[in-house]
Amino acid sequence: MYFENDRNFYYQLLRLTIPLFLQQLLRVSVDTLNSIMLGSIDQIQMSAMSQANQIFFIYYAVCSGLSIGCCVLVSQYWGKKDVDSISTIIAHGLRTAFVFGLVVSILVIVFSNNIMHLYSSDLMIVECGAKYLRKVALMFVACGLSVMIFGASRGVEQVRIVLFTNIISYSVNIILDYILIFGKLGFKPMGIDGVAVGT
Repeated sequence: MYFENDRNFYYQLLRLTIPLFLQQLLRVSVDTLNSIMLGSIDQIQMSAMSQANQIFFIYYAVCSGLSIGCCVLVSQYWGKKDVDSISTIIAHGLRTAFVFGLVVSILVIVFSNNIMHLYSSDLMIVECGAKYLRKVALMFVACGLSVMIFGASRGVEQVRIVLFTNIISYSVNIILDYILIFGKLGFKPMGIDGVAVGT
């Protein structure tokens, strides 16, 4: 095949894909560590968080789809060195992400109990998960905007910035979750509320 001896192709491929792989690994690690930490103190809180996070995963998947679309368009214009078109695409993408995030946040805050009832009939899990959702929903807009910015950054071959930003943010997230869940450094133990605040 044509690419078998093309070392530059494989170098460029790895340069783009390894940061993406590490970013996803970091995101999954945060979710896993949160489940382990919460599970060590309360199974109900762990279940509530796991159920409530299904909404975030759906939201994140939609945002990722929008981001990929933005990335494809940006990369096409990046190849043409058409910076003005790139700016226009990013502006539209950010507006879309902001409006979508705002609408979803409001719906999640208002209908948090109804949403949790879709996933569980246990009233304790529903109540605990709804409380968690109302706090976490406050970061939906910021999350949507960051995902869109990351997509645009990949489109202009700035994958390292995305990786380093995620390393910093996820590391801070894990540290804050640990401190707030267990009540370290003078904080009171907050359990699932600590995960929400840390997030």
